[in-house]
Amino acid sequence: MRFPFGEQITVHRHTGEQRNAHGKVTKTFTDETVQRVAVAPYQVAEPSDGGREQITTRFSIYLSPGAGISPLDEVTVRGVRCQVDGAVSGEWVNPFNGWAPGSEVRLKEVAG
Repeated sequence: MRFPFGEQITVHRHTGEQRNAHGKVTKTFTDETVQRVAVAPYQVAEPSDGGREQITTRFSIYLSPGAGISPLDEVTVRGVRCQVDGAVSGEWVNPFNGWAPGSEVRLKEVAG
């Protein structure tokens, strides 16, 4: 299901790894724009230890069936590039009416 008033996101699909000029292994991605996605922020946290400045931003996105997000992919939501946070929920079907809403993907970005 696509949401008529949903947002546009960019899915950065993990395509492999390569070594940069310094010999460090880096991930490679191809980008895909996805329209009408439901986005819900679910937590912004700042550590209270006073030792560092760090902000963790989290989103849940709700995608149509077959979106195929991998835990290795990254997603840009509202200008913030995030990593997939944990396992991607499987698609599910409502046992009472057959509605297949798609899947939920949780995202996390840590700055600082």
